Amino acid sequence: ETLQRHEDEELRKNFYVRDTPLSLSEATIRTSVTELYPNILGHMIVIAKGLNSLYDFIRPLRAKYLGKLNHVIILHPHDIPLHIWRRISIFEGILVVKGSSLEESDLRRAGIFRAGQVVVLADSSSSNSMDALTDADAIFTYHSVRRLNEKTQILIEIVRHDNVGYLD
Repeated sequence: ETLQRHEDEELRKNFYVRDTPLSLSEATIRTSVTELYPNILGHMIVIAKGLNSLYDFIRPLRAKYLGKLNHVIILHPHDIPLHIWRRISIFEGILVVKGSSLEESDLRRAGIFRAGQVVVLADSSSSNSMDALTDADAIFTYHSVRRLNEKTQILIEIVRHDNVGYLD
């Protein structure tokens, strides 16, 4: 119990965390980010089908030494599992848009025109990483994002090195 309390104190001291976790329904954007939060600018959109390592991805982005807190918008096609949401809901500035990165309307709802960065994580649920189509959704997402906002920085995780050529 003492160890847990010490870890909580360290987390509060070094990271942007909430006093009380936000519920998933409160963090879910049903209309659009720009409509509900007109002052959000330069945010990061994280597009992922597999969410198991989302906590490990978001935690360093909430570090106080980074200075300004930029919002992170998670664009995901399904409801985020509660065990994953419980881990990340302690952090400030995390919002969720339920939708597909292959739909331009969902990218717009996530605020693509104002986004500073877009991160496309590989589909870890793919059963066969040797399949040439493993990266198809990520590649199509890359081209959609580039078409909608050519100034945003894009980081894309590709499973098969052969597929990198499709990004140009």
